[in-house]
Amino acid sequence: MLQELIRFLPVAERIVPRNSTIEVLRNLSVQDGFITATDLDLLARMPLPDSRSFLLPFGIIKTVLKSKPGSIEFNLSEPNRIKINYDNKSVSFPRGEVTDFPNLPELDFKPIGEWTRETVMKMHSQLPYLSSDELRPALNCLYLCQNGSFSCCATDGHVLRVISEMDPQGRCELEEYTGILPKRILQLLPRLVRDTVQVACSEDYFRFELEHGLTLYSRTVEVSYPDVARVIPKEFASAVELDVLRLRNLTEAAKAFANRTTMASIFEIEEDQILITVENSDEDTRWESSMPIDRISGEGLRVGMNLGYLEKVLDGVTGKKAMWKYNDGNTASVFTDIGDAANSSMNLIMPIRIAKEDEDG
Repeated sequence: MLQELIRFLPVAERIVPRNSTIEVLRNLSVQDGFITATDLDLLARMPLPDSRSFLLPFGIIKTVLKSKPGSIEFNLSEPNRIKINYDNKSVSFPRGEVTDFPNLPELDFKPIGEWTRETVMKMHSQLPYLSSDELRPALNCLYLCQNGSFSCCATDGHVLRVISEMDPQGRCELEEYTGILPKRILQLLPRLVRDTVQVACSEDYFRFELEHGLTLYSRTVEVSYPDVARVIPKEFASAVELDVLRLRNLTEAAKAFANRTTMASIFEIEEDQILITVENSDEDTRWESSMPIDRISGEGLRVGMNLGYLEKVLDGVTGKKAMWKYNDGNTASVFTDIGDAANSSMNLIMPIRIAKEDEDG
C-alpha cells in the first residue's frame, strides 16, 4: 500500500483544495479498493490494496509520507478514530464519514482515442494562449478536432494559435471527436503521461486512463467555442520573411519603454526593413528601432501592436525564420514557421487601434 500512496500523493496534491468550504474535499477517500481525490471539477482514482472504507485527511498523510517511512499501516479498530502507524511512530485523528465523500455517478463513456505523450505536450504548449478570464469560460479551454485530421486551437481573444498537425507520425489511435478540453487537465496530464493515455468522454466528464490503474476525470465545460474561423483571413495580400530571434529581442527591448497598461507600439514594414516605434505619453518618451527583413512580397504595412501579445505569438514560432502574413493594419496578422516546421502552427495576433495623431504622422 505504501508504494501506491507514494504514487498517488503528487496527483492528489494538485487536486485536493486547500481552502474549500466543503470540508470533506480536504480528505482522500479509501473505498471499495480505490483511493480517490476530488475538488468536484477534477477527480483522480487509483487501485489500493485495501477493501476497507475510510477518509484520510490529506494534510496528515502528506506529512507522514514526507518522512519517507519504510512501512505504513492504518488501524481502524477504534470506532471513532483512525491511527496511522509508520515505522516506530503513529498519529491518530477523528474518523470522518466516508459516505459524505462525493463519488462519480454511473456514466456512459465513449472512446475519443489514444494520445501519445508527444501529442499531450503539444496540447500543453497551448496553455499560454488560453484566457484566464473567468467570465469567458470557453476561452479557458483548448478546442480539439479529430475529424479527418487532428488539430487544436487556443485563443484568449487577442492572440490565437492553431496546431494543425498534432500527430504527424500517425501514432495516435483516434475516433471522430470535436470539443473543448479544460485548462486544468492540460496542466496535469504532462506530469503523468509517459507513453500514451486512453481518452474517453461522457456527457459530463472526460476520462483519462494512465499507468498503475490511475484514472483522471475532468468535468466538461458546457459552453460553445467561438467561431474563430471568421477572424482568420482566408488569404493574404502581402508577406515578409524575417529573423524570429531578432524580432523577439527588439520586442522585449521595446516593452521596457511601453505603457504598462496598453503595451502599445507601431510597426511599419517598408521595402527592406521593419521600423518599430513606442510612444509613452505617461513618461513623455519615444523609443525607436529597426531591423532588416529577408524578403517582402506585396505591399508594406503600418499596424498597431500590443507588445505583450506579440511576444506571446513569437514564442509560438519554433524555427529561426518566420513568415509574417498580412492584409492591412485593421485585420489580423499571422506568423508561421518556414521550412521543416512550416506546418507546425499558425500564430495569429489582432491589431490594436493607432491613435489619430499617430495615424497622421
